Amino acid sequence: MNTAYFVKVSKSMSWNELKEKINKQKNNRIKPLPFIIAAIIDVSSTDFDNLSLSLQKPSMQYASYAALSVATLQGIWNCILIKCNDDSRNILIYTAGNIYPLYASIINL
Repeated sequence: MNTAYFVKVSKSMSWNELKEKINKQKNNRIKPLPFIIAAIIDVSSTDFDNLSLSLQKPSMQYASYAALSVATLQGIWNCILIKCNDDSRNILIYTAGNIYPLYASIINL
């Protein structure tokens, strides 16, 4: 089972703030949560940078997949993986069916 450290997305959350909060969870030995990848979206570095500036804003890049991002009956989150084509950055978002992410994580593939 895949696991990741998820952070509640705030209105002004950036990529760097997300990284800091994930590192804080790791340092505090918080248990990572299980997830399933429901959809994978490949984007350019420019699109990824734009998304990373403010994670809370809805994005057309994943809007059509938002309904897939709900929890299973077992409580496991179905997430949307957004991969940068030009480098190794990846962000995992959970929307609970909304058009904006409620939780996000950074994962290494």
